[in-house]
Amino acid sequence: MKDEWKIGSFSIPAGGYEWMDAPVGTVTLAAQLFVNENADPKMVADLADALITHADKVRDVHKAMAPLDAKLMSSGTAVPYHPQAEKAYLAAGLR
Repeated sequence: MKDEWKIGSFSIPAGGYEWMDAPVGTVTLAAQLFVNENADPKMVADLADALITHADKVRDVHKAMAPLDAKLMSSGTAVPYHPQAEKAYLAAGLR
């Protein structure tokens, strides 16, 4: 599964949370939001456009999200993108 889904390893540094006094190993995936393949196409397009335009708002939610940007959001490979999300990323020059 690690190779198929391109799951990597990651270490949350000590102090990443106020209650952590030592690093903690975990896995990492690209930042992806999953939708049902039957999701409303306009909703998916609107959501993808909002994420592309406002990645900084998502990034500001937690300091662990600091590397997040639209390019990173468009780079996931765990599952195929919904056609409308793919279209939005292509239109933004991210894929």
